[in-house]
Amino acid sequence: MTKFGAREPDRLGILDLATSEGYTVQYNPERTSEKVGAEWREQAIAGLSHTLLYYANTTTHQVAFSLKFIGTNATDIDGLNTLKRFLLSLVYPTEGGSSPPDVLLIWPNSLRMVVVVTSVGVDNEAFAANGTLTEFTATIECKERRTYALTSADVRRLGSQREDA
Repeated sequence: MTKFGAREPDRLGILDLATSEGYTVQYNPERTSEKVGAEWREQAIAGLSHTLLYYANTTTHQVAFSLKFIGTNATDIDGLNTLKRFLLSLVYPTEGGSSPPDVLLIWPNSLRMVVVVTSVGVDNEAFAANGTLTEFTATIECKERRTYALTSADVRRLGSQREDA
C-alpha cells in the first residue's frame, strides 16, 4: 500500500551518447561508491633535510555501483537480455570508432556526469526452465570524462552533479 502523496522514486538513467540509446534502471542501486584523490609530488631541494610536497592534480572521479534486474514475464525477460547486451556494449568501441562511447549518468539529486564505463561485471543469477536468463546483477565501474577544471567550490556547491551534463 502506498501512502498518500508518495510517488515512485526517481531512478538512475544511463544514456549512450554515441547512439542516444538509453535506459532507466529497474531498481536504483542500494549504494554507490565514489573515489577521487589529490596527486602530490615530491621536490628535492639541494641542502634541505627533507623533500617539499606540491600539488600536481586531482585524479579522475570514479563511480561504481551495482544494479539488480529481474524479469517476471516474457516482455520483462526479453528487455532484460536487451539491457544486459546494452550494458556490456558500453566497454567496446563504437561502430566506426576507436573507443567506447561516452555515457551520461543521471540520477536526480544524486549523480549527473559524463563518464566512460571502465568495466561491467554480470552475475547471472536465475534462469527459466528453457535456460533463458531471468535475473542478473550488473556491477559497473566508471570514470568521469570532463574537459574543464573543477574547483573545491564547485564540488562543495554541486557534489557529483555537473552543470554541463
